[in-house]
Amino acid sequence: MKYVFVLLLLLLSACSYNIEFFQEPFIPEINTSLPEQNPTYIPSNQHFQENETFLSKEFFFEHQDNLFSFNLSLSNQTYLAHQPLSRTYSYRGSLPDDWLTEYYSMFIFEGFDDELIDSIIQTIKQSDPDMTDVQLVRAVTSFVQYIPYDWSKFFDVFDSVNYPYETLMRQSGVCSDTTVLLARLLIELDYSVSLFTYEEANHIAVGIACPRGVDNYNSGFCFIETTAPNMIGHIPSSFGVAGEITLDETPEIVPIHQGRTYAGAQEDFLRRQELTQRYGSSILEMSREKRELYKQITHLQEELDALGCEGVLPRNLYEECNTIITTVNYFINEFNTLVDESRNS
Repeated sequence: MKYVFVLLLLLLSACSYNIEFFQEPFIPEINTSLPEQNPTYIPSNQHFQENETFLSKEFFFEHQDNLFSFNLSLSNQTYLAHQPLSRTYSYRGSLPDDWLTEYYSMFIFEGFDDELIDSIIQTIKQSDPDMTDVQLVRAVTSFVQYIPYDWSKFFDVFDSVNYPYETLMRQSGVCSDTTVLLARLLIELDYSVSLFTYEEANHIAVGIACPRGVDNYNSGFCFIETTAPNMIGHIPSSFGVAGEITLDETPEIVPIHQGRTYAGAQEDFLRRQELTQRYGSSILEMSREKRELYKQITHLQEELDALGCEGVLPRNLYEECNTIITTVNYFINEFNTLVDESRNS
């Protein structure tokens, strides 16, 4: 008896982001007094006292192979207060060498999100009183990776980067949005953070400081993909529906914040090696649910191979093989359903 083993794998989608800047003409400073004007109201990190509406949003993260969920209460007024904030990098004279640092720092540091960012971190930590610093980095990373990809924005070439509060309120984003959000969270934990920018692939990812030898691009930073579940330090093989986009170029490293070094990089490196040797590198880019199904499919495939479930079989072996194949096909259908849901989300 022969069986067909077909498994469709989810390919991470490419990300489009739009960077705008303009050159201002040099205008000498003029010392003059302006008439007194009513100031524009800028919200602080304190809650609005009157007429404030809140929306409850559910988010997810992984910790120790378990999936957790929690709700965030987000202020619509604070969300709207981000609309007039700058989205454009401006400069005078020649373009500064560190303009990308200044540009992305604008989104990372200038939003109205201090209380919200702290709330996210404290809520994740409360899921396990014994959570280590390394586990917290992984959980916070997973929290961002579980935010759905914004396909409508992917096809909008005129859209710009979102501030972290906006990404959380919308519960979606492209690579620039989720990269800014994860950078903000890791900086709140006082890690050294850089960004990896890929001009040809039109992609961006987070870099967290890690020891040499287990870093990426010999940069002193470990790569973190933010658009989908992906292990820290693993660079996805390809993006796009048909895998037409690859990160085979050397990225520009954009420094953002100086802090401490991530202590889990060596353990992550060994774990990636172990999983790759056992299941192939694609498992490094799967969510918990897909990962568990993939493992079960692989184990059953190995069991079928060991039993020799091909050709003409005795009746008792045929029935045993047929039972396993039925289970394999069920898991494959479940896996492919998850893939379709991810693509359509």
